[in-house]
Amino acid sequence: MPGRWLTFDCFGTLIDWRHGIRTTGELLFPGQGPAFLAAYIAIEAAVENEGSFKRYRAVLTETTRRVARQLERELKPDDATALVSTIPYWPPFADVGPALGELRKEGWKFALLTNCDRDMTRSSPPRTCPPTSPTRRISCFSSRRSGRPLTSGSMLPRATSTTSSRRASSASRGSG
Repeated sequence: MPGRWLTFDCFGTLIDWRHGIRTTGELLFPGQGPAFLAAYIAIEAAVENEGSFKRYRAVLTETTRRVARQLERELKPDDATALVSTIPYWPPFADVGPALGELRKEGWKFALLTNCDRDMTRSSPPRTCPPTSPTRRISCFSSRRSGRPLTSGSMLPRATSTTSSRRASSASRGSG
């Protein structure tokens, strides 16, 4: 895979996860979108760090349940997976399409590096910014044989090169 590659995290860098979570919270509990987002941010890390490894869809679902309890709202059982279901509709940041489109014209290839389940990222950037769809998606769940997360040393192909932080930062926000 020779060529020039840029790697990105998906949510918080290319995709506006705060907008997605706040909007989903508003759909679940009208008038509570900002409170849902604030509670989600406060609770998610605890859910991620409890017990053994969890897939991101499980983290989203359990965090949604706990946010509903904290906000003292009734959550229908089917609504616990609302964040997983709405991810394909979370928008990219406004400058992502133009910035990545320009980089693609210059010959750059893109790879998403993510801790999200593969099917969750498959639908996000292509649906929200088709002209800049990634060339590769590398999930920490890419190990089909083991079903376990990959280690950091096994995620990138050997031929992958890095780029200057100046170029990459034009399309990156960082998460959080």
